[in-house]
Amino acid sequence: VIMKLFIEQLNKLKQTMKTFIDQVEIEFDYELQKKTIETQINYVENQCESMRKMIEQSKLQVSHNSQRILEQQIQLEQKQLQLQIEQQNKNQILQQLQSNQNLIHQHAIQVAHCDSQIK
Repeated sequence: VIMKLFIEQLNKLKQTMKTFIDQVEIEFDYELQKKTIETQINYVENQCESMRKMIEQSKLQVSHNSQRILEQQIQLEQKQLQLQIEQQNKNQILQQLQSNQNLIHQHAIQVAHCDSQIK
């Protein structure tokens, strides 16, 4: 009877040890998963930081490009104004030439009229 009780106790102890070992394995697995997840989180955080830096660089580049575009627009507007002024000057010169041609034509008519009166 004592042996039987002893064996039952041993079996209970064996079951308890098995449960304990299962629990330790679960705990170990949990810790391993936790480490894996922490590593993944760290990787993602590093990737996010890299992306933030790239975005900041892109913003600076866009700002620089925008400044250059603005400067080029200003230069283009200045050239357009300069061309407008040159065109206005050419138009004034053309008007003056036409006016001079008209005067020359009127003088030629007057000279021809005077010549005809002299003859």
